[in-house]
Amino acid sequence: MSKTVTFVPAHIAADINDSAELEECVVSGITIGISIRHPDEETLFALDDGWYTIKFDDTETPCGGLVMFDINQATYLSRIVSSYDHVFVHCTAGMSRSAAVAKWMADRLGHELVMHPQGVGTVAYYNKHVYRTLDAANGYDMATYYENLEREQRMMEEWK
Repeated sequence: MSKTVTFVPAHIAADINDSAELEECVVSGITIGISIRHPDEETLFALDDGWYTIKFDDTETPCGGLVMFDINQATYLSRIVSSYDHVFVHCTAGMSRSAAVAKWMADRLGHELVMHPQGVGTVAYYNKHVYRTLDAANGYDMATYYENLEREQRMMEEWK
């Protein structure tokens, strides 16, 4: 059986968590859910429900007050998802942040991209910053890696 990744909006993820769908995948391999939330949102699922939560805003460029996806989160996320056969990933709308993670997994880790019938059904609107940062954390894009490193250093200087 091939490895799969599916991305959905938050309301569909809640339905999946309440149904047997997630459990059905567990039978055919190791399954995990990734819950992408805004930094000020409550965690939707507990880790013991089979979901990891990561928090950042849906932005592709630095903007005051918004939390960008960073190299540390990318490293953490890529380590988690690379260990699982089946991954469900969701964000609020299920079309930008989660699509970027799913597209990256399909492109770089070889997971089959499975579109959920109730999801958006396209990766056309994926967050390019999330994709590039995942690439950078895994050695595919060193320019983005150094861009992220420089941004983090500037932010640390501003906080001093």
